[in-house]
Amino acid sequence: MTFIEVMFSSALVCTVATAVVMTMSYSGHSFAALINYQELDGASRLALDTMSADIRQADGCSTSANLSATNLILVGTSVSSAQQYTLTYRYDSGVRTVTRRYADANGTNTTMLLTNCAAFALSYFQRNLRTGPTAITRWTMRHGLTFAS
Repeated sequence: MTFIEVMFSSALVCTVATAVVMTMSYSGHSFAALINYQELDGASRLALDTMSADIRQADGCSTSANLSATNLILVGTSVSSAQQYTLTYRYDSGVRTVTRRYADANGTNTTMLLTNCAAFALSYFQRNLRTGPTAITRWTMRHGLTFAS
């Protein structure tokens, strides 16, 4: 083997090795991002499922001046104990968390539903089911979440 052949084969091996290392590095970053996205998706799905169940079971939501894009206050009656309760969902943009606070006559329980939540917004819509003196007003709500990676 001549010196030129050794140099050529060394350059070829270095090029192939660099390509393999770059591919493995890119794959590692992609898999890490995919796992992070999967964890965020699972957390947001659990939080939205919890909120949806609480909204469906509540007797109503706080109206008037308490309507807020970052706070939701639900009132209801417990099925098991027949006690009145208040559920408060609160988004804190400073620490980027969504918390659920359950309060009844026995005390309060606060749960952290989401962390690293970049944006959280609630929208309320009034819907009149009937008109006239027997009008029924329902409040419907839409919520949205945005996460930071």
